[in-house]
Amino acid sequence: MAIVRDVASGYSVLVEDDGRVAYGYLTDRKNKFIADVWLYNRSHAPAEGQWHDKEAMPFLNPAEYVRTDLAIRFMEQPADVRISWEASEQYEAIARIYLHDELVGILVPGAKPGWSVLATKDGPIAKRFIDHWK
Repeated sequence: MAIVRDVASGYSVLVEDDGRVAYGYLTDRKNKFIADVWLYNRSHAPAEGQWHDKEAMPFLNPAEYVRTDLAIRFMEQPADVRISWEASEQYEAIARIYLHDELVGILVPGAKPGWSVLATKDGPIAKRFIDHWK
């Protein structure tokens, strides 16, 4: 797990890889979770979502939502994570999540879900990455 705090905004990003799946979470000054995004599956993507089964949390993203044309390196240690913070009039703050210096996700306050470079289309745990964020 990696935690990166932005002193200016008071927000933090937590990136967690449990060996099956990885997520990014945005927290506020009181450590309340205010945004989240699926980053990648380590396990094989299931054919269907398991959103109805709370025991399956954190959820793997199903195959229809996962890009297969792009490979990223998984987080192995906290030093693999870098967060780029940007103040924003529209979103208040933008947190860009990098793994091994490759952009993999975006979080903004209230985004549930946020944007993932590995999402093929918008779904319950990640939105499709759009050029607007590059």
